[in-house]
Amino acid sequence: MDGAQHVGVLVVDAAEIAGFRVKLLAHETSAAALQRSMDFDPVEPEKQIIFNMGAKKTEVCVAEFHQRQAGMVKGKTAPVVHVEACAVDNNLGGHQIDIQIAEWLMKRFVDKNPKLSGAASFPRAYKKILVAANKAKHVLSANKETMVSVESFYEDTDLKDKMTRAELEEMIQPSLDKIDPLIDEALNIANCTMANITGVETMGGAWRIPRVQHELHRYFKSHDKEFDVAQHLNGEEAAVTACTMQAVNGSSSFRVRKVFFSDTLSRTFDVEINRAEVDDETKVIKPQFELFPPGSKVGGKKKISMNEDGDVEVKLWEGDKLSATYLTTDIKTYSESDKYKDLGKPKVSAIFSSANGLVTLTSVSATWEELVYPEPEPESNSTDTNSTTNSTETEGEKEGEEGDKKAEGDEEKTVGADGEEKEGEGAKEGEEGEEKKAPEAKK
Repeated sequence: MDGAQHVGVLVVDAAEIAGFRVKLLAHETSAAALQRSMDFDPVEPEKQIIFNMGAKKTEVCVAEFHQRQAGMVKGKTAPVVHVEACAVDNNLGGHQIDIQIAEWLMKRFVDKNPKLSGAASFPRAYKKILVAANKAKHVLSANKETMVSVESFYEDTDLKDKMTRAELEEMIQPSLDKIDPLIDEALNIANCTMANITGVETMGGAWRIPRVQHELHRYFKSHDKEFDVAQHLNGEEAAVTACTMQAVNGSSSFRVRKVFFSDTLSRTFDVEINRAEVDDETKVIKPQFELFPPGSKVGGKKKISMNEDGDVEVKLWEGDKLSATYLTTDIKTYSESDKYKDLGKPKVSAIFSSANGLVTLTSVSATWEELVYPEPEPESNSTDTNSTTNSTETEGEKEGEEGDKKAEGDEEKTVGADGEEKEGEGAKEGEEGEEKKAPEAKK
């Protein structure tokens, strides 16, 4: 996948229309790093640079390779690939070099044929010379000079010119001067230096130009690195093979070697949040700020919160280009409803995700807070409490008296023998006699 967000969106849409489920979108160079891990999985972590110079762009990635325990079998390991950073230049590639050669040849043709200056603005002539420029580039990658010729180039006039490798290298040197800053940018994003790099892999078609290889060797030598530029990757097959490997790695239908792979975002993504229905100076809620910096891990999430009672407009920027605009439609409606209008401004939360390598706004929610106080418990009656206490004490006293009487009776029965028991009975009879006499005394 090209690093551009809109290209990834188109790829996902095309796959879904065709009935496929998109599991992951990876940069071309990141996928090549995954392919490299099939043959390179050191025990100790090692960082390498993957230099990919294709037709339309040049991408430099820093990837870390090592291995880890896989499964329950002792000693069984699996490669681990973590792409720490990628830097991309969409104005440096083989096609840009073709254009430079074509413009150089066109200028030479017009200088030799001033009356045919219209060839520079003739589309058909430009297409012809562009094809010739591409052939000349290929030949000069192996030879020191070549003859460029185009029959009936313009108004039945042929184009014939000699071109040397020295002229080509002088011509494209301003473009190749972008290689050093691109490598520095990738190392800066990965938060490492050339001292941490143990090797370099090249891929793509344009790296075969001798001057490109010369610039790479010069850069590494200036940082005290004398290692050779490796060429283990096939630019046409590495990315496709690696993406297939990653897809089947998480499938239960295929049994392949386990690989642990993680990718990063190669561009910065910013967010700007505004009030949807305001056009004055109070429109901006949050000015443009960085959401996902370069090097952020693919699959991450970010949450932004604010207090707003109206609809908001969210703008997502990819670098300096507007990538998407989102607009909420229900926050104001609910805030003005009878149920929520007295609860103040809601807390609005926006969640962004970088799943599949695409940064999107996945959800927006509004939360109103309402304070609810518990009802007080009813107070107990003090009079009822006192009466209950008194009655309890009275019952306790009665029980105590009955217990004392029972204890005395038990003592009388326990002490005596047969005669004493009779005395006890006589005493009882005496008491009964007294009781009977009491009413007579009252009479």
